[in-house]
Amino acid sequence: MLVEKSQELIELSKQKKDLQKFANNLKTFQTRQKQINDAVAVIQLPVEALVTFRQRNIIDIVLTQNLTKKADALLNFIITAEENFKNDPDWILDNTKFDGNVFKQNVDGLKASIDKLLTEAWRSYLGQQMPSTNSEILSVLSKVENFKYPVQQIRNLDAEIKKIAYPINNSQFAIYEQKIAQLRQSWDTLKSDDFPDAVLDFIRVTANQGTSLKLLTPEVQSWINQHEIADNFKISLI
Repeated sequence: MLVEKSQELIELSKQKKDLQKFANNLKTFQTRQKQINDAVAVIQLPVEALVTFRQRNIIDIVLTQNLTKKADALLNFIITAEENFKNDPDWILDNTKFDGNVFKQNVDGLKASIDKLLTEAWRSYLGQQMPSTNSEILSVLSKVENFKYPVQQIRNLDAEIKKIAYPINNSQFAIYEQKIAQLRQSWDTLKSDDFPDAVLDFIRVTANQGTSLKLLTPEVQSWINQHEIADNFKISLI
């Protein structure tokens, strides 16, 4: 009886160890599968953006060759890992074949390098494509009712364009190209009104603390009448 009980305990102990091993292996499977899935999610968009920038000749192909090789190597490793895992699930348990920490470091490092390159390339692109809007003119004209809407439109477009780090694909790139074109058109339309320095000085001073009539020169008066904004100003006695 005692021998039988001992044998049962041995069997139960063995089963417990087997179950514990299975549980540990299952946890490792799930952890490493999640690492692979997360890596694909993290690196997919930056790599797609990198391809987009290269297709549009925004970045030199020489600058991207090293990153492209690293991205290809990483993606090939992921594909190989998934195939090996399907054929032999125990493969992924071997740290010599799949080191989760090293894998994550490689993914994060590659993403950071691509992000840095594309962010700098996008800023350079914006510097070439966007109009050099004059913030002083916008600030002054925002005080005049007739110009409030076009000024706000320019500011909104400028903020929207600068909000993203870089476009992640061709579709998004096309959207921001359109926004840049709209900004350029809005600014050119506003700029075509031609603002003499005397007019800017008059509006700036008037908007802040009021001004004397000596700043209301014939040139300023003519410009105000031409743009039909005389009702935006009033005369007061000190």
